[in-house]
Amino acid sequence: MITIQIGVDEAGRWAWAWPVVASAFAILKNRFKKTSTYRDINDSKQLTKWRRDQLFEALQLAKVNGEVTFYIASIDSEVVDTKWIKEANRMAMELAIQQIIEMIWKINSEKIEIHIDGNDHYRFNFSDWTTSRNIKIMEHIRGDQLFKTIGAASILAKVTRDRWMSEYSKSYPEYGFDRHKGYGTYAHQIALETFGILNIHRKSYSPIKHLIMWVKKI
Repeated sequence: MITIQIGVDEAGRWAWAWPVVASAFAILKNRFKKTSTYRDINDSKQLTKWRRDQLFEALQLAKVNGEVTFYIASIDSEVVDTKWIKEANRMAMELAIQQIIEMIWKINSEKIEIHIDGNDHYRFNFSDWTTSRNIKIMEHIRGDQLFKTIGAASILAKVTRDRWMSEYSKSYPEYGFDRHKGYGTYAHQIALETFGILNIHRKSYSPIKHLIMWVKKI
């Protein structure tokens, strides 16, 4: 029986701005495991930006060559504010997993194991046709350090989101999104207090919520 492992991870969960991004990743050809790309895959936070970018491009090439497959999904800040971050994160992961399962079944695999970073105990609502398949879901604390598939997913999600934030920074350079990527740094806090809140900011998050309340009192 052929078993394909899918690794799933997200980026941007605790950022103050813009989307949460999830990626699902699977290895299709064993020859990929003999590459330097596979050897160097790790938790994205353990890698330098230079190496993350290198691995991101290498994973893109490996997909073109049919060695791996992956799908990257995102959920915007408006949904984070209305559904809350845990649900938004689940939605992003569900979309990524759903899409990659559909890709994988096309190659007639008989069994799928889904390995997810963390221990949020998500319940996914897949299409009806997937429920009859042989799919097992497992969660792992520090899974991005334990499983290459989760590590690859973490790289894909983080680099994708970081690049989006850097691109967005060109429209609003005074906020420094290219540096802090929307996370809660002192520089981000000062930018908020100086220039105000943008549409991409997560208004349900305490720092943004408190700033909104402070402005209303003036």
